Amino acid sequence: MDRLSHRAVLSMMLVLITVIAGSSLLATLRTPAVAPGTIGILSTVSSWQCDGSARDSCNSPTQKEPDGLGVNRQGQSTVDYVAGYQFAAVGSTVPNPYYVYSATLTLNISNVVGTSSSWRVYGGAYDTCTNFYSDWPATKTLTTAYVVWNPDNSTGWKSSPNLRTVIQEIVDRPGFGSSDNLCLLLYDNQTSNNQYQDAYTYDADPAKAAVLSIEWDTSTPTVTSTPSPSGTPTTTHTPTETGTPTRTPTSTATPTVTHTPTVTHTPTATQTPYQARVNAGGAAYTDTSDALWAADKPFSAGSWGYVGGATYVTDAAIANTDDDPLYQSERYWTGGATPGYRFTVPNGYYAVTLKFAELYRAAAGKRVFDVRIEGNTVLDDLDVFTLAGGKNIAAPDQVFGVTVSDGILDIDFISGLDNPKVNAIKVSAATMPTATPTPSATPSPTATQTPTVTSTPAATATATATGTPTPTPTICGRIDANTTWNGTHTLGCHLSVASGVTLTLDAGTVIQFSGPYYADIQGRVVANGTSANPVLWTRQSGSAPGQWGPLYIIGNGSSMTYVTMTYGVGLSAGAPVTLTHLWAMTNTYGLDLAANANVMSTTLQANTYGLQVRLNAAPVISYANILTNTTYGAVIAQPRDVPLTGVWWGTTDGATIEGLILDDIDDIRRGRALWHPAAAAEYAW
Repeated sequence: MDRLSHRAVLSMMLVLITVIAGSSLLATLRTPAVAPGTIGILSTVSSWQCDGSARDSCNSPTQKEPDGLGVNRQGQSTVDYVAGYQFAAVGSTVPNPYYVYSATLTLNISNVVGTSSSWRVYGGAYDTCTNFYSDWPATKTLTTAYVVWNPDNSTGWKSSPNLRTVIQEIVDRPGFGSSDNLCLLLYDNQTSNNQYQDAYTYDADPAKAAVLSIEWDTSTPTVTSTPSPSGTPTTTHTPTETGTPTRTPTSTATPTVTHTPTVTHTPTATQTPYQARVNAGGAAYTDTSDALWAADKPFSAGSWGYVGGATYVTDAAIANTDDDPLYQSERYWTGGATPGYRFTVPNGYYAVTLKFAELYRAAAGKRVFDVRIEGNTVLDDLDVFTLAGGKNIAAPDQVFGVTVSDGILDIDFISGLDNPKVNAIKVSAATMPTATPTPSATPSPTATQTPTVTSTPAATATATATGTPTPTPTICGRIDANTTWNGTHTLGCHLSVASGVTLTLDAGTVIQFSGPYYADIQGRVVANGTSANPVLWTRQSGSAPGQWGPLYIIGNGSSMTYVTMTYGVGLSAGAPVTLTHLWAMTNTYGLDLAANANVMSTTLQANTYGLQVRLNAAPVISYANILTNTTYGAVIAQPRDVPLTGVWWGTTDGATIEGLILDDIDDIRRGRALWHPAAAAEYAW
């Protein structure tokens, strides 16, 4: 296939759009019609920018501040610098109700003053955001959601944390769409003076202008529905493996299960999993895992909130966390009526997470109190200073399971020595814990507390020595507590792993989706496959790329060893991840990297696209086979170059290898794939 036809296919599959407003240098690519579940990527350059420190910075309807953009110049003048960026016609590409998977603002910094900067990134709360000529940045109406960005002190390109919650709030506005513009506003997040950074503007250097990148999905997540026992997916067959690469576990002797598994512990009264996050004593905050914590509020019937109490706030740095704002405010109680929080919830089983840091007392034994949930003491004589190991240190999360039967979840803080307090609270609907399902050595499933199969397979269906995993019924939806899986799990809905939660996959685990569902890992996934028994992610009875997924990695700390992925959209990593012995075959893309991943001994084969790198990621890729992918072996969808030395491309011919790569040789806006020298032969694992 020649380069022109490659490019045509790429524009249809990945929808990469670059828009520079007011410039005729680059053409706008038309977005093709997309089917549900299609992933799209928008990368657009700022069409207007202004620092908002004075009206004369934005005093011309045609001027885009050619003098450079001052970001957060606290102390340089009598008012803070509020940096504003407008991006034109975003609504034409990412309209309501698309789901925003990731969003990043990338700036090219020309000058740094001071030793540290900290910014809050808001959106403009408008259906379409006007430029800053008549409505400059400091006067714009802000979104509720914001993300804290603590940039380093280097000059050059730097990217924000994931702004998904900010962009999603704008996209969800009923009037957002068509050719509507979008604005981002950067506010100072600290009190120290003379801490600021200057970013290039379009007028100063078009190649260094601010860039907003958004990855969106045409399907809206529906992980908020927990199936009742009657709706549990029926496990009728294990996957047919005839079209799966030979490293996939075989299924030749797996029994056919003809009855729907019964689930004994799913709380049937909770039809929609409840979740609330509260920043006690503080304002709304989006944490480093992109979870939104609501501002504190008093309790009202039918909702949630505090009962009594007062607040205390500090600007001191908090150790042992990257989410300081969750611990810099607290609610405390000085006596009177029983103090605490109330949450109106459907009856069922819940996980309650309490966050603490001692902000006031400077020694152990100065503040001691109890915590009760639903009338039961869960923390007796709690000394936060001792639990955390000192003052202004985040203590380990305290997590408790509780059953609610009266529609109100009560959390009470009981005074002992000094005032009881709390910094943040999370309440999530959960599944009552059961024994971890383990493949049984006997031919018949036993009647235990784990989900069971009501009919006994015939003796001829006994698992053979090939290691075929026993079918294990799986409840779909959100996983809110650390969980270990093994055996075969058939998923009939989207899967989500909550922030702070780990899903561990034992060797030989098979996760097969029965439909076009995806996995959203906001916490982390740890896959412990082996050469003989890899972990398999696939589509039940899959036959072609794109039939499930993607597997989104959003939270930090995921690692996967000896993992096979087939028939999906692919693995998309928006957070650092370690991958060793990944076999990605027959997917839309084998591996999509938007973060600094460490990829070793990996094969990306027979996918539509083998590897894609974007959002200015700097992955380390070693000992990889990238071969026989149908459109491109590698796509560099960012301005930064990507080292790909030592890769086996299925050939040693340089011209042929170049034809397998989409980079700056094809489009000067892209970085280069630094592939030379290539491997001389295929790696064998």
